[in-house]
Formats: sequence, C-alpha cells, structure tokens
Amino acid sequence: MEKTLFVRHIVACVGLTDARYGGLSVAEHVLTRTGNSPLKFAGELIAESRQELMERTTAKPGKAPKRWYELALYRTASDQYVVAIAYRAEWQGEYSHYEAVGVSDIQSAVQVFRNYDPIAHVVGFPPREAYAERQARLLTDLRKRYTAQVTELLNRDEFAEVIS
Repeated sequence: MEKTLFVRHIVACVGLTDARYGGLSVAEHVLTRTGNSPLKFAGELIAESRQELMERTTAKPGKAPKRWYELALYRTASDQYVVAIAYRAEWQGEYSHYEAVGVSDIQSAVQVFRNYDPIAHVVGFPPREAYAERQARLLTDLRKRYTAQVTELLNRDEFAEVIS
C-alpha cells in the first residue's frame, strides 16, 4: 500500500507567478476528510511533517510503523491557510482519520495543530487490565511523537510568535 500524504488528487501543478496568485507556485489540491466532503483549493504546500518517513528510515527491518501522523500546512492562492492532519493506522481494528480545515491566518493554523487531540482516534490494546500498562505507553508515545512533529513543522521563522 502506497504511503502518501492524504492528498487524494492533485489536478495541476503549475508555476503561476503572476499577480493573481501573489507569486505563489500554485497547484490544485483535493484533501480527504473523514466523514466529510473533500476540501479543494489552489495553493502551495509550505510545511509538512511525515512521521512515517522518519520511522521507516530508522526502524528495524520488518518493523514498519503501524500508526503515524502526517501533518501539512498550505497557503492558498487567496492568502488563507489550510491545516491538514492525518492519523494513519495499519493496525487491525483501527482506521485512519483525515482532517483538513481552512483558516484565515497563521496563528489560527498554529492553534488548530495545538488543539488537535492526537489520541482521539486510537483504539490500541483491548480494554483489559493485562493491557493497561501497554495502552498507557502507546498513548504517551503517540502524544510525544505528535508534539515532536508539530514542533518540526512549525520550526520556521514565518511561524514564530513575535512579542515586543
């Protein structure tokens, strides 16, 4: 199964740099959203973090990750932002979950990443006492990995919080 960021379809990728698009290299994106219609917009990917790629390069042979996050931030041609968060699962009884939302400014985009609950869609181990410790470790690990990815994604000058 191919592991791609949850862009279901990219219609066109053209280097439009005229005034209509404010110098952006614009592509048309269609993002999958669980339980909702896809989100379609013209814009550019400005930041992404794909935990699954990091883990695949460091994991032991035959130990591919079974749960991971894919995070992306886009700037639209109309100078809005789109936040895309996917929880990917290849674990029996769990399903991937895709979210994408448009916001008006970068601070709102940062807030979407901060407010996201990274374990909301995790099933994990059976709800029995024998698995309680393993379940707690799994949830703690997923929270830490998500936080590390948000840090990686937002660690750019253009996303910095400025105080004066």
